[in-house]
Amino acid sequence: MSAVVHCANPFLPQTTVWMYDQIRTHKRYHPVVLTQFRQNAETFPFDKVYSAEDLSLLKRFYFRSVRKICGTYAGYGKWIKEVEGKIIHAHFGQEGFRCLAAKKQTNIPMVTTFYGMDVSQLPRQPLWQKRYVRLFAEGDLFLAEGGHMAQELVDLGCLPGRVKVQHLGVDLEGMSFVSQVDRDPDVSVVLTYAVFREKKGLIYALRAF
Repeated sequence: MSAVVHCANPFLPQTTVWMYDQIRTHKRYHPVVLTQFRQNAETFPFDKVYSAEDLSLLKRFYFRSVRKICGTYAGYGKWIKEVEGKIIHAHFGQEGFRCLAAKKQTNIPMVTTFYGMDVSQLPRQPLWQKRYVRLFAEGDLFLAEGGHMAQELVDLGCLPGRVKVQHLGVDLEGMSFVSQVDRDPDVSVVLTYAVFREKKGLIYALRAF
């Protein structure tokens, strides 16, 4: 079975269940994860993880130095060859750029998925503006969660033909059905689901009612 190499750093914050579901639910491909360090392993169990944390102190120092100087990850190309990866899937724009050296070393396609801050915040920085020029030139495909974000990528300089919309899926089997029979039909229930961060605008949802 061909391997898809997912690059996510860290792997994984508590709030990224949606990324975990993307990785663990492969059917036709074998998923492998490359990361700089791992978080919440008990919450997100996954066997095939290559982490820079597991390297020797000397190698970690060398890899950090390369990242600071070049902006890209050292060692990923070797790992990808070991697992016989057929495609790289970088999660977030910054990971896409940091994996460009590995893409060049392995000569396999790379898909980069953007999720939000990598479109709205990073491009404000001159350094990342330059890095995105290179990413859009060397990457093969760029995924966005919706049409608006896809257009933002085009506005940032990505060729329209390389941008596709891919909506995040939901694992319906992980949700239990709750009967609505006993609910008062005259009472409306509004569910707002988000991380408790200011940018999510939860205060406005509360004020609306």
